[in-house]
This record gives sequence, C-alpha cells and structure tokens, in this order.
Amino acid sequence: MQILSQIYPKEDSKELNSNLSLIISKYSKQIKKKKGNSFMEKDNLLITYADTFNSPNKKNLTVLNNFIKKNAKEFSHLHILPFFPYSSDYGFSIKDYKKVSEKNGSWGEIKKISNEKKLMVDLVVNHVSKEHPWFKEFLKGNKKYRDYFVHFENKVDTSKVFRPRTSPLFTKFKTSFGERYVWTTFSSDQIDLNYSNPKVLFEMVDLLLFYVSKGAKLIRLDAIAYAWDKPNSSSVQLDKDHLIVRLFSKILNMVDPEVKLVVESNFPTKYNLPYLNEKEADLVYGFALPPLVAYAFFNKSSTKLQKYFRNESNTKNNKLFINFLASHDGIGILPLREFTSNKEFGKFVEGMKKQGGLVSYKSTKKGRSPYEINISYFDAINNPNKKNSEDEEVKKFTSAHAILLFSQGFPAIYIQSLIGSRNNPGYKKDGVKRTINRPRFSILKIEKELSVDGRRAKVLGGLNKMLKIKKKYKQFSPSAKQKVLRSKKELLVLQRSSNGKKVLVVVNFSDKNVILPKHKKKILLNGTNDKPNVINSYESCILEV
Repeated sequence: MQILSQIYPKEDSKELNSNLSLIISKYSKQIKKKKGNSFMEKDNLLITYADTFNSPNKKNLTVLNNFIKKNAKEFSHLHILPFFPYSSDYGFSIKDYKKVSEKNGSWGEIKKISNEKKLMVDLVVNHVSKEHPWFKEFLKGNKKYRDYFVHFENKVDTSKVFRPRTSPLFTKFKTSFGERYVWTTFSSDQIDLNYSNPKVLFEMVDLLLFYVSKGAKLIRLDAIAYAWDKPNSSSVQLDKDHLIVRLFSKILNMVDPEVKLVVESNFPTKYNLPYLNEKEADLVYGFALPPLVAYAFFNKSSTKLQKYFRNESNTKNNKLFINFLASHDGIGILPLREFTSNKEFGKFVEGMKKQGGLVSYKSTKKGRSPYEINISYFDAINNPNKKNSEDEEVKKFTSAHAILLFSQGFPAIYIQSLIGSRNNPGYKKDGVKRTINRPRFSILKIEKELSVDGRRAKVLGGLNKMLKIKKKYKQFSPSAKQKVLRSKKELLVLQRSSNGKKVLVVVNFSDKNVILPKHKKKILLNGTNDKPNVINSYESCILEV
C-alpha cells in the first residue's frame, strides 16, 4: 500500500508491503468477508465493562451476557471495554492483548456474546502496561524491543507537547543499558509505543485483525490522536496519526468491509471532523454532546446546545458521530470552551463540584486547567443536594437521553446510565477520580433493586421505552436529515426527516410548562402530561407533523 511509504518514507516500501501482506494473508483465511452495511433506526450501542456485574462461581462475561439478555434486548451493538489482563487504569494498561482476563472468562464467552450482539473491541494503540512482555524485554536490553518505545538518555524539550494530564510526560526507568527517560503520556504505568518503528505498527495491524477474527464488528482506536510521539510538536492529532487510521481502514475494507473503524479522540468537534472523510474512520465520538447537555440542564436553557446542532452535522459522507452522554471516563469539557465564556465555563465547573463531581486537570504553560468532570451522569443532571422527587429526577435524566437517542448519529448508552447509578463513593478508597462512575455490583443486588419501583427500575424502563419507540420511525435512522427549529430557550426542537416524512423531537430543560409547536400527534417519552399542546417541566416528546 502506498500509504506505508507516506508513513515511513525512508524505509524500503517493498519490504513494508511484503510484511503487511503476510499479516493480512494470515488472518484472511480465518475471517469470513461480508459486505458493509449502514446503521439503522433499530441500532443502538451499550457500553460496559466485562466485570460491571459479578456472581460467585460464574465468569463475569457470563453474568454480563445474562443481564443483557434480560434487561438490554433493544441494543444491537455491545462495547465491552478492555477485558484483558491489566495492571491499572481499569483495563487500559494492558499486560497481554491476546488474552481474556481469567476472572472475566475466555474467548469462548466473547464468541457467545458476539453471536448475539455486534461487538466493539478496544485496540489500545498508544501504550502498554509496564508489565507487558515487550517492555520487560526492553528493560532487559533485548535489541528487538529497544525501539518499541520512545526513550531518551537525557531529558528533551517537550514544551510544545499537549498534555492531557498533570503527571510527568517522562518516567525514568533503569535498563540494562542505563537509565532512560521513557515517554508516558497518561501515567507511569502506561508506556507509549514508538510508531516510528514499523514493527510496532505491524504489531497493531496483527492485533486489529486478531480481534476481527474473534468476532469484533467494531474496532475502537483508543487515544489514537496521541499515537505518534514527536517532541518538537504538539504530539497530538499529527498527520501520521491520521495516516495510521487510514491504513487500518484500508486493511479492514480489504479483509472484512462489515467491520467499522471507530476513533476515540477527546477533542472539540473541529479536530475530529477530518477523521470522517472517505479515507478514514466510520465513526468518531461526539465529545461536545455530554458537557453541552449537562450545561443545558444546569442553566435551564438550550441556547448553547442549539448552536452546536446548527453548527455541526453529525454525519459526513455517510459516516457518523457516536452520540453519548456518559462513559467509563468523565465528562470531557474541552469542547465546552468553544461555546462558553471563561466565566460561564468556570461557573459550570464549580456547579458540578457542588453536585459531587471531581475535576481532573491537564497541564498548560499557564498552569493546570480543567480537562474532565468525574461524576455519574445522573448526578450531573440532578443536583443530589436538592430534595427533588425521584420521578422528577428520572424525568430529567431520561430527557437527556432523548437528545442522545433521537438526534442524528449513532447512539451509545453507558451501563451505569442504563441502571441509573449515582456517584460511587469508592473513589475515596482507591484515590482514582474516575472510579466515581465505575462501580461494580453483585448481580443479585442489582436484580433486587431493579425488581422494585425505584430509581434504577424507572430509569431502565424509561430508556427501554424510548429505544422501542425509536426503532418504529425511519426518521430516527442515524443518518436521516436533521434541522434545529427556532424555539424558546427552554426547549430544544429537532426536526428529523426521511422520505418526506417529518417528526419533531422536543425536550424541555426548564421547570416551567411550555406551549408546543403545531403538530398532528404527540407521543410522550416520559412524564405524565397527556395534554396535546403543552410540554411539562423537564419532559420530552415526539411530535408527528
């Protein structure tokens, strides 16, 4: 492929292509090639860890699969976050890319799940655990792995490098060939790979196709924007990061066009749009939506959210944004800066802290700056310090998800949102801020809570109701046309259309009742107001026009 010569102009192109062909040939025999297909109105993605639920004497993946069969039937796709052996970061410091963690199960359990749901698997491209065999061999001085990592004998100038953390960019390690400063973007336990070495890229190509051979239908490229480390630059969103994505995309199109390539790049929309051209990814996460929806409820106004939907289309060349609100990480707030003043931004951050949220920071030349709010999305929408009725809290929370589910794009719901989880105090024990939205449960405890008419059951029932409504309308196909209609600031009114037929999605962000636009029929998504021309506080509905 010519693209290899663009990535490695100084290398022998024939040798590069020969090595790539060997890997593709190895897996082509194991993978059944299928035609690519488009996402439809019935398609939805559930995001979860393999060990969110546990039960004595059962593998976590088996417990998870049983939960999904019972409670998440409307999801066509399933993203199981890294289920491999790991040393930290709840799975993202991988010790072995090709093994399933023993407590989670085996590739057999993964196969069972992939037979029922279209599976998304993470390809953690930026780094490995310091306990990974490659890095252990590096420390021993094994010449094969000497260039698998970015390291220097002395510190180098990295003043231009964008830092998503406040931790040091380099970690000092003792090796058999002396002390070395090793590039560690995210933590001292996450060792950056060196993509200037073609062998590293080929290792990732092998893993890419290995996951496809194991049943993956979507491959999520974790932290791909940080892959190519270059000291005298921002070292993020570089041209070669994009070339790597293009290479992976071309390989998948050759081997199995049904498999979708997903880019995880936590940056404002304008930086992620380039991935959605015809040569790169199929899906990119829409990181602006989580903070903007939370901001709208926080201020009881959709003004900023309306601006987002007017400015940004969630589809480009038939490729899509993944719409999500909550994830295994926190609410990335960098995209919010594009829509708010410094004062508005600061007020929102302080507000989230008062609602039990924690703030993670990034390093800048001027000092540290807020990067992420760590909070359960339920508590981001509902202030736990206020004595609101449970029904009102559920109504607000499910209305937030009406935006997620019925707007243009491919919708993804995090498991903790599906079961209405609040802030997890477990972070106080382990000191990891993201633990606040990563609780683990006994499946017996969750089943008991879901069996009574409480918050969890109401949220699960409300979201499943929306999912069932969504699949009945072609207008809610991910790429169906979308338009933001003018409305009072309390409302968001999205017009979705397909084959000349239109529906309106209406969400009320305020504590007031508001008059609805003209329509033929109202379908209430939550709440109890059956009056045809009024939407009550925090309710959401669909209008047939």
